[in-house]
Amino acid sequence: MSKLVLLGLVLAVTVGLGVASWPTITAQTSLGITSVGGANSGGKTLTSGVSFTLTSLAGGYRVVGGEVNGSASGALTLLVTGVFHNGYTLSITGGSLVVGGQTYSVTSGEAQLGVHGRYLSGQCTLTTAGSQAEYTVLLAAKRVAGINGTPYYTVHLDLVVGQTEYLVTLLAQAQQ
Repeated sequence: MSKLVLLGLVLAVTVGLGVASWPTITAQTSLGITSVGGANSGGKTLTSGVSFTLTSLAGGYRVVGGEVNGSASGALTLLVTGVFHNGYTLSITGGSLVVGGQTYSVTSGEAQLGVHGRYLSGQCTLTTAGSQAEYTVLLAAKRVAGINGTPYYTVHLDLVVGQTEYLVTLLAQAQQ
């Protein structure tokens, strides 16, 4: 499958999920996460110590300044470490990222999640097997759909390895 077709497929799936689930999205005020202020009393409450995982269903990457692109996949495990009126603090406790056939392990990280579970931002540290090198990744995610109570996010990661910068986009399912 050509890289351009794969990237188009990821975009089509993301748009398709958004269009197909519009009634569900508008019916839910969040990802099933209850804000501290109780704005969504029908959802699940995130409390300190709760863990959840973002697991990719599809993904791709593009090298900055070049014509190189390809497939990507990954998973992030996040632990709620703080609950505040305007959101949550999270510790990124594990996971992996595969970019262009290279597997990276997530060793640590921190993130913030908005009060309704719609937006997430942070950074994490990656390593590769047999190497002492560490790579810092910036990440941002946005909830794009909530289908039958299952939230989906687009996750964007910015990874620099040596002189190469990878812009990675994943469509991920969140599970508690």
